[in-house]
Amino acid sequence: MENDSTVKKGAVIFLIAIILCGHAFAQRAVEVSLRFSRQETAVRVVFESDEDTIRNASVTANPASVRLEFPSRVDLKIQSDFPFELIRKDKVVVMNLRDVTDVRAYRLTAPARIVVDMKTVAQAPKEPRKPEQKPLQQQTGQTAQKPQEPSAARPAEQPQAGEKGKKVKTVMIDAGHGGYDSGIISADAKEKDVNLSLAKDLYNALAKKGYSVLMTRKVDQPSSLTERINFSGSKNHEVFISIHASSSERFAVYTATGDEQGADAVKLFSTASRQNRHLAKSRNLARVLADALRADFGAEIVQRELPLPILSNMNATAVMIDYPSVRAYAADVKLREKFVNAVVKGIAGHEQ
Repeated sequence: MENDSTVKKGAVIFLIAIILCGHAFAQRAVEVSLRFSRQETAVRVVFESDEDTIRNASVTANPASVRLEFPSRVDLKIQSDFPFELIRKDKVVVMNLRDVTDVRAYRLTAPARIVVDMKTVAQAPKEPRKPEQKPLQQQTGQTAQKPQEPSAARPAEQPQAGEKGKKVKTVMIDAGHGGYDSGIISADAKEKDVNLSLAKDLYNALAKKGYSVLMTRKVDQPSSLTERINFSGSKNHEVFISIHASSSERFAVYTATGDEQGADAVKLFSTASRQNRHLAKSRNLARVLADALRADFGAEIVQRELPLPILSNMNATAVMIDYPSVRAYAADVKLREKFVNAVVKGIAGHEQ
């Protein structure tokens, strides 16, 4: 009997040991290496780990932060002098960004990794201080004339007085992301797919209204920022609308930042002067679209100006619209239809 009791106790202890070992194994952190490289106006951040970890991680990226949630607890190995604030908790890693104007995240293989590319704002070089000069009247004995100040009453790109606006006839629709660049990923939806679905629906709705409509992509294919800009530049259109998902629960409508005094960051994109000619019209379209979305959804609409290259390089009226939820818009056909109708009304209410 004692032998039986001893055997039973040994078996129980053995089972407990197996359970504890299994639990410890399950809780073992997966190693993820984090490195970065920097150029004058760009930063690339790379998360590298095993294939399963990278494939099953979810990524949410915007110019304020990048959030990664891995399938299990991670042991993060960080390159020294990392430029951004990191918040880590179990499976989640958050990068708080600063001076970032555009960001995109995508996955690569061999080795498995998540790459985050960011456009950053370069600091403008300080101009050398000019020697102080005496007033003209002290140099020549004459009275100096006050220089004429530029008029701020009407920006140069505003229509002239009496010039009648004309209705938009041709629209270019840009479905953000595509191919290996999935954008925001939720549990059961990818931003690239929802963007394309909305773009196709908007294409059909505008075509039925008699508009001539173009698209930067019609299928799930990779399309770089340069390719989108070049394609748009090769076509004649009056309005350019880029569709993306927001990382927040609010709509957002963006226009480019004007190449105005003090806006040195925009000059980094070199061709921003193209958009300057259309900036007043872009701002007007953004306002009309925001009003239409606000009326149909009863929601708060964020309107901002950012030096986004996809807008700054456009030689047409150009805006970007962020809808609030990838998951909701992937699952709800009526919600997508409501969004498309609001955008169509906004375009119809805008005059070039």
